[in-house]
Amino acid sequence: MLYATHKRAEQALQKVRDELEIRVKERTEELSQANALLKQEIAIRAQAEENLMTLHEQLKEANKNLELAYTHMREAKASIVQDIQNTRLGVFEQILIHFKKDRSSGGQLQVRFFPVSSKTAKMLLALMRHPEKEVPQ
Repeated sequence: MLYATHKRAEQALQKVRDELEIRVKERTEELSQANALLKQEIAIRAQAEENLMTLHEQLKEANKNLELAYTHMREAKASIVQDIQNTRLGVFEQILIHFKKDRSSGGQLQVRFFPVSSKTAKMLLALMRHPEKEVPQ
């Protein structure tokens, strides 16, 4: 009997060991799968982070280019405005067109040209820009 009891205890112990070994293998497999999924997720996130960094750099470069283009546009606008003002001033310096109805010619419109000085042209430009202000003499 002692032998039979001992034999049953060994068999029970072996059964528990076998079940434990199966459970350890199952749990190890589950952990291996979870670990593989985590590694895959880490790789995906690392790629996404790299893509975001690349996109961020591209956006910074595009923003820099836009700021540069805006600066060039403002400079071009200022240059065009200056050219227009210089052209107006040049025209006023050369001639001033004066329209007048001449009573002696039956009320017909006559065009008379008067040369004007640079100072007069500047005053006329100032009046054209801001007619409500008084132009300094």
